[in-house]
Amino acid sequence: MSTRTTNPGLRAFDADRIASATGEGVMTLNGTILRTGVLLAVTAASAGYVWQQYYAGAQDAVLGVFGIGLIGALVFGLATTFRPRWAPYTAPLYAVLEGMVLGGFSAILAGGKYMDLPILAVGLTFALAAAMLGLYATGLVRATPRFTKIVVGATLGIFVFMMGSLLLGFVGVHVPGVWDNGPLAIPFCLVVLGVAAANLTLDFAMIEEGVNQQAPQYMEWYGAFGLLVSLAWIYIRMLRLLRLLRR
Repeated sequence: MSTRTTNPGLRAFDADRIASATGEGVMTLNGTILRTGVLLAVTAASAGYVWQQYYAGAQDAVLGVFGIGLIGALVFGLATTFRPRWAPYTAPLYAVLEGMVLGGFSAILAGGKYMDLPILAVGLTFALAAAMLGLYATGLVRATPRFTKIVVGATLGIFVFMMGSLLLGFVGVHVPGVWDNGPLAIPFCLVVLGVAAANLTLDFAMIEEGVNQQAPQYMEWYGAFGLLVSLAWIYIRMLRLLRLLRR
């Protein structure tokens, strides 16, 4: 089923198929897999460097790097989302910045006596991604229009809720379960983790449709970018969940 109505990259396909026919090249599954591997490697290298700096004694600097990475990842993430043609250039930059975020987040959340949690979270993230891919490949989970609307709506709802709770926190209003370690923290984390995993289904569908429609080759980078965003979100929530369970 098409998810074109919810994805800016897919909406660009029809307009750009002429460009593909003129020799620009077309999107392939192997090309998307290769570019996904490149982005994951860049992200891992960036995150590893930040993690190393944290344990080298530069804790204060890591906090600054985390903030810069967070803002930069947001800017380049939005640029890639709404300008898919820029993806060959913006997606690698996003990967560097996202690595800074993940490395800083891992160091802050799992530093000290929880040093094993990031590796465990990485393993569980890829295990969950493999499970979602298996469900999608076998047809047990498909990105139908109804499923897509639910996932997109839930994703936007979580984002608005978390941003709203963050702003309320600045004025002294506490929303339980979002940022604290209270009794609602684990259920909320599981819900968000489920929505993040469901977003992988939309990524798989976007890549499949792009390959089938012979989308422009730059959409390989866009597809890889989409997978990286979902995997990073899953990792963050997985690490948060493991931290809660360990406590």
